[in-house]
Amino acid sequence: MNTNVGFLLILSCYTTLLFSHVSCNQDGELSPPTKRCDYATFHRLFAANCSSLSLTSVPQHVNPDIMVLDLHDNRLRILTESSFLHLPNLKILYLYDNEIRAIDSHTFDPLSKLETLDLKGNLLKSLNFVYPKSLVRLYVGNNPIMPDQLNLHTAHSLQFLSLQKSAYTQVPDIGALPNLVELDLTRNAITNLSSLQLAPFCRLQMLLLDDDVFPDKEMFCDCERLKSYTMAKNIVVKPGLECKPDESQTPESCPPPVIPDETLSRFSSCQSEWDSRQFPHWAISSLLLVLFAACVAVGIVLWRRRRDATRRKKSTAAVDKESKTKEPEAKTEPALLA
Repeated sequence: MNTNVGFLLILSCYTTLLFSHVSCNQDGELSPPTKRCDYATFHRLFAANCSSLSLTSVPQHVNPDIMVLDLHDNRLRILTESSFLHLPNLKILYLYDNEIRAIDSHTFDPLSKLETLDLKGNLLKSLNFVYPKSLVRLYVGNNPIMPDQLNLHTAHSLQFLSLQKSAYTQVPDIGALPNLVELDLTRNAITNLSSLQLAPFCRLQMLLLDDDVFPDKEMFCDCERLKSYTMAKNIVVKPGLECKPDESQTPESCPPPVIPDETLSRFSSCQSEWDSRQFPHWAISSLLLVLFAACVAVGIVLWRRRRDATRRKKSTAAVDKESKTKEPEAKTEPALLA
C-alpha cells in the first residue's frame, strides 16, 4: 500500500512538472520553483528578463550574447567587479527596485558597450564607480544619495540624467556635464532655481521640473530671470515655468534679465571642456582627410608619369619602326641611278 502511495505521489509530482518550473526530490516531494530568466527581443535587441525572481546575485547562467538584462525587483545588495564579466555585449541594464547598497569601483568595466543604466529605487548613498565611456542614459533617482556624493565626473558621454524623487532642494553641484541634453528633476523638493545651477550643463536642451518650483509670489522675478535664461539657451522646460506675480507685478517691473558673470564663467568652462573633448575627433578627422588628399595627389602624379612614359615609349617605337622602313630604300637608290 505504501509503495502504491509513493508511486502515485511521484507520478503526481512529475505530472506537475509538465506544467510548471518546479522539481522533485527523491521522495517525490515538490522542491521550490527553479529561478529562470526568460528570453525575448526588446527593441530588436536580444534580451533576458530576470526580474522578480528574488535573486541575491547577478545570474551567471544567462546567455552571454544578450544585449538587454532586466534584473529589477530582486534582492541584489552588492555588485562586484565580477558581476558582469560574462556579459560583454550588454547595452541596457535594468537594476531598479533592488536593495543595492554598494557597487565596486570597477563593476561596470567589462560593459564597454553599455548605453543605459537604471539604478533607481535602491539603497545607494554614493556613486563611486567608474562609468563606461559608452554610457549615455543614467537613472539614479529614489536613492539616499547626498548631492556631493553623485560623483559624475567620469560620466563623460552622459546625455540623459534622471534624479527623480531624490528629495533635493536644489540642483546638485555635480560639475560640468558638456554632453548632457536632458535632465529630470521631477518629484524633488526644489523651490528655487537659478541660471547659475544650470550653467554647467552648457548643451542642455530639455529640463523636466515639477510645476511648483517657484511657489511664492515673492519669487516672481527669479522665475522670470530663469525663463529668460532658458529661452536664451534654447532649453525646453516641461511642464513649463509658471511665474506667479502678485497684483502689482509684471515682467516689466522686474530688473533687466542680465546673466550674472559667475553663470557666464561656469557656462564658458563647460563649453571649453566640450571643445577640448571634441578636438581629438576633429584633429583625427582632419588628419585622415589630409592623408587621403595626399594619397590621391600622389596617385595622380604617379599615373601621369606612367602615362607620359608609355607615350614616350610608343613614340620612340614608332620612330624606330619608321626609320627601319626607310633604310632599305636608301640603300637601293645608288644602283638605280647607275
